[in-house]
Amino acid sequence: MPVPPAAARNSGRNRPDKARQIRRAARRLLFLEGPRGLTMDAVAHAAHVSKTTLYALYRSRHELLADVVTDEASRIDISLGSPPQTRRAVVADLERFVLSLHSFLAGSRHARLMQAMGQAAPPARDLGAVYRHGPRRSHERLAEYLRQASRKGLVACSDPHHAAELLLGMAMGLDLVRAMYRQRSPHAAGPARSAHARRVVAAFLALCGPASAPGPRQAWRRSRQRRDTRYSLLARGRTRERLTDELRLAEPLVQTAEHGGVHRSRA
Repeated sequence: MPVPPAAARNSGRNRPDKARQIRRAARRLLFLEGPRGLTMDAVAHAAHVSKTTLYALYRSRHELLADVVTDEASRIDISLGSPPQTRRAVVADLERFVLSLHSFLAGSRHARLMQAMGQAAPPARDLGAVYRHGPRRSHERLAEYLRQASRKGLVACSDPHHAAELLLGMAMGLDLVRAMYRQRSPHAAGPARSAHARRVVAAFLALCGPASAPGPRQAWRRSRQRRDTRYSLLARGRTRERLTDELRLAEPLVQTAEHGGVHRSRA
């Protein structure tokens, strides 16, 4: 079907309810039938929308597939959205990330997706899109989060990219293989999964080593920021009487300077 003009696509994108409706239908098809089942005809039928509406929002099935996978990945790494401020926040954010990742990869939806992909191998382009917008995206988000935490001295992480891959492997371990063979994970229950996330994060941070002290340049920058903050607070805290006294003391100097200027101009 021909792609509608830009004006039609823009008008379609202003309807978030239709977009959510289409994404939900596309997600169901993806996890039931794999990427091959994600055709524009099937999505339009499952979402109860016309193909005109569908093409107004998504120009191709590849664009729709990327959007669905990105949306799914964002649900997993949502805890990594804000830069960490404390060591405790790092621990909490990583535990939530491991918990979300494990819940998805060891869950029934992912098992159905793997089964569907095994029965009908998707095209290489589809597999590449799923990897780029799914696993690789989460890996990059995690690496960036660890990079920011390392710069603040909250974790010792000289190679965030490698450390992120290590944490991903620790998070899943044998459970990913168990899911492929349809074996129940011993961490499937809620309390067991939470305990697993805590153990994984604690072991990961122990492998990284203690949080590094800030280097000389970072320490100097923090010291200067604290000094500037103190000066700012002092300036704001000056009372009106102090400011008045300072102006009174400065008034003779101002008058002397003005008289001197007058004398020089007459000369």
